[in-house]
Amino acid sequence: MITKQTLVPFKTILLASLVSLVACGKKDDPAPTPPKETNVIACGNIGNKAVLWKNGTVTELTNGAREAYAVSVCTAGSDIYIGGYEKNAAGKFVAKYWKNGTELILSDGSSSCYVVSIFVAGNNVYSGGYELNALGKRIAKYWVNSTATDLTNGTQNAGVFSIFVAGNDIYAAGYEHNASGKAIAKYWKNGKEEVLGTGAQISYANAIFVSGADVYVAGDEQNAAGKQIAKYWKNGFATLLSDGSAGADAMSVYVKGNDVYVSGYDGTVAKYWKNGTGVKLTDGAKDASANSIFVSGDDIYTGGCQYNASGRLNAKYWKNGKEVMLNEDAIGSLVYGIAIQ
Repeated sequence: MITKQTLVPFKTILLASLVSLVACGKKDDPAPTPPKETNVIACGNIGNKAVLWKNGTVTELTNGAREAYAVSVCTAGSDIYIGGYEKNAAGKFVAKYWKNGTELILSDGSSSCYVVSIFVAGNNVYSGGYELNALGKRIAKYWVNSTATDLTNGTQNAGVFSIFVAGNDIYAAGYEHNASGKAIAKYWKNGKEEVLGTGAQISYANAIFVSGADVYVAGDEQNAAGKQIAKYWKNGFATLLSDGSAGADAMSVYVKGNDVYVSGYDGTVAKYWKNGTGVKLTDGAKDASANSIFVSGDDIYTGGCQYNASGRLNAKYWKNGKEVMLNEDAIGSLVYGIAIQ
């Protein structure tokens, strides 16, 4: 089974902004609006290298000399933003993001620090993640451009897995351990926490999306038998997506109109759910996961990975359920985030 640990010790969400293109013709003879060019942008890894794909063409963000990850993607106009992290010479992970391939470093490298989600609104770049303190505890935090804000005090492990901005409000979803050491799903709105998990079992909030006055959070919570259940919360009320017969997770959420799209996995099957109804992307013969989802027009894009016959992960995405392979090299690869530009 593909687990959180397989996908590196964190989760990711894609959040992206769309650009409207308007064509103008002569007043007396209006020309038809040409079809908008669609670029499929994905980020992920090939071996130790952080990479992005644009319409299937790969660009390396790092050279592979040190371990690096590209885990979240967002577009704004013609610009592509990738959030991630890379080890330095001292073996510490450094939080960073790339704008059009140029890196911007957010942490000083004295302790391991991670960006696992990125969002662009107006002239600001918002990054969510966490940093290890001197005691090795994870502190949930986010950055606005390069200015960091801590959401937890470092007493218990915590992290931000997803960030979303709506108007003047900053939403960050993730988890924080309780006093007994169990991870509890929660999100923060402008620094104020909203607890989602019951606390009886381990739970995580993996992704957040705000539509109007409604807050949607995708994640998971264990049942009494210790099986991980995929679910999402709307304004704090949970909808179960899996039955607990196999481990499952909801990794990403996207809302369009009245429809709620969630992607993840159920057992060995990569799938997405539309308004709670599951759609299988793979047959389950090999472990697979749909790590990110994006809806553009009538098209549903899901980015993820699947093990091949040799036991290597292959990066791929699905458009309306049809697979598009991005990498089949002997080196393992996967897609963490997907966006349409």
